[in-house]
Amino acid sequence: MRRSRHTASPSAKRVLDGDEICTLWEALDTATMTPSIRLGLKLLLLTAQRPGCLCRARWIDIDLDKRLWTISAPKRRHSHVVPLPAFALELVKELRSITGECHYVLGPPRGMSNATPTCEWALQAASLVSR
Repeated sequence: MRRSRHTASPSAKRVLDGDEICTLWEALDTATMTPSIRLGLKLLLLTAQRPGCLCRARWIDIDLDKRLWTISAPKRRHSHVVPLPAFALELVKELRSITGECHYVLGPPRGMSNATPTCEWALQAASLVSR
């Protein structure tokens, strides 16, 4: 059997422990960033989803009544459905009040062009998406 020459770096395997998650959550409240990115990062912590999935999330993927987020994956046969706990649902509703009629959950604030999501560059700046 042939072994892959590519191995993940130690930092790619790093996960936050409970105390670190609490520290990050509290730090987000005072961090210098847009409110939508702050809410998005908290949503990622609550749902354990990948940043890229949130960057591509559209409002049509969120069912507030059923409390579900459907993540469509072009390379997969089936979509991935993420239940939204009550607190995550509160964050989603707050995001909706910020991004308004934008197509994307983490789109630009009301009144700006809604053609593309604006979060990927912001998450890269936070070192959450590989560059």
